[in-house]
Amino acid sequence: MADKFLSVIFTESEIRPNEAQELTQILESGACDWLHLRHPAASEQQMQALLDSIPNQLRSKIRIHSHFSLIDEFGLAGAHLNSRWQEWDGDCSFTRSCHASEELSNCGQYAYSTLSPIFPSISKPGYKADFELASLSDAISQSHVVALGGVTPDKTPLLQALGFEGAAYLGYAWQGDLLHNLRQIKIMPRFSLQYITNGVTPAEVAEEVEAVLKGGCKWVQIRMKDASDATVAEAADKCKPLIDRHHAILLLDDHPELAKAVGADGVHLGKNDMPPSEARAILGPYAIIGSTANTLEDIANILAHGQSDYIGLGPLRFTSTKKNLSPTLGYDGYARILAQPVGLPVVAIGSVGIDDVAPLLSRGASGVAVSGAIRRATSPQTTTARFVSALSDCALASVKHN
Repeated sequence: MADKFLSVIFTESEIRPNEAQELTQILESGACDWLHLRHPAASEQQMQALLDSIPNQLRSKIRIHSHFSLIDEFGLAGAHLNSRWQEWDGDCSFTRSCHASEELSNCGQYAYSTLSPIFPSISKPGYKADFELASLSDAISQSHVVALGGVTPDKTPLLQALGFEGAAYLGYAWQGDLLHNLRQIKIMPRFSLQYITNGVTPAEVAEEVEAVLKGGCKWVQIRMKDASDATVAEAADKCKPLIDRHHAILLLDDHPELAKAVGADGVHLGKNDMPPSEARAILGPYAIIGSTANTLEDIANILAHGQSDYIGLGPLRFTSTKKNLSPTLGYDGYARILAQPVGLPVVAIGSVGIDDVAPLLSRGASGVAVSGAIRRATSPQTTTARFVSALSDCALASVKHN
């Protein structure tokens, strides 16, 4: 499987009233690797007008489903072939639609193929797969396959565990708040294992971060509570090239202004830090904002403020890496608080070990945040890989149980 899990967004069939603005937001957000322009009834003139309204520097991420002559004219990424367009003799990158696993054996020459519907469709009620998810691993290993159909961000850990190279969003992307949806699309493929640094110097932080990234972690939070802004900025500058190389996410603990200045993906806010709405005003619409909670009341307050993209819930048990610790929750606390969906993904925090992964996910957490269990390990890289494997096993086990 490729190092980067792709995120692909398909447009709806009909051109939306403000679509050019929305497509620009999608492409600017960093949440989307490829945008599929899919308007089967649109004329070439309508497509030209739409593409004209999208900034030139963003068009190279667009794949088009018809009017392929526009590819060269607008510098698009390539053509997508489907039941209406089976072939085209242009010189460009091709992707293709598949609707049965048997079709994938003939798709080795494409940049990727979409296989659909993987889950019951959101945009086409009643449209669902005629194959079993557990049987797909062998078929998708033969080609570069992107899952389409009923895909939502919370399903991406399962798709990764099955061996898909990416996820394509259609119905989910266009329902509700587009900007919120884009942030969820960006975070969830990387969300399940988060590493929180504990180094005192920028060099120590960078050493920690390099090890966990090599082990497969895709999410790093730099936490240097007693450090100056200059020291945190130096640590971020050392880590940013590593983060980019591994297609990971970099957050700072608090420091919204600093996060914006160093090009971090966002911030994690403690209970006594700046309100999420103020951080959003500083960071802009595409940044990731996480908020800490210890109780149901905390979660209700986070949801009331809005602007948070995930919740860090804990601590599971006593941890020496954090001062002013809130009351520990234990497994029973997670089960009680997460008995009903809270509306945002939840990462469990506070002295989490590998043996805690399955119990926490079974009680409603979407991922785990780890510091000491990895940092104090004989091989932080190997221990990180073990966490990644445990999380993947949990995702695959969910197929067998459903």
